[in-house]
Amino acid sequence: MPSQFNYAGNAIAYAVVVESLMDEAYTIEELIKLSGLADSTTWKFVRALHRRKRAYVAVWRTDRWGRHTKPAYKLGMLPDAVRPPPKSSTRRSLERRQRDALERMKEQV
Repeated sequence: MPSQFNYAGNAIAYAVVVESLMDEAYTIEELIKLSGLADSTTWKFVRALHRRKRAYVAVWRTDRWGRHTKPAYKLGMLPDAVRPPPKSSTRRSLERRQRDALERMKEQV
């Protein structure tokens, strides 16, 4: 006869995910670190909550290149946050020139 506590470890991890999403918005990577669940399991769980309108995208976080590619989820039935448009090549070039100029100023001091 199978034990009724087969999934106790995952149940605790799922509880951690739900409790975390109740408090504030987290990305999938942050939820993986908090809960210890596998990345695919965490993705499936949060995606199921999102599809059933129990979680929403509260904010879009940036990756290491500054692109808004990481949705941060939160529990609730609010509409998803609008994803900011990508930066134009002109804007990226301007920011790069500003960073380079700042670096040159730091080197001179």
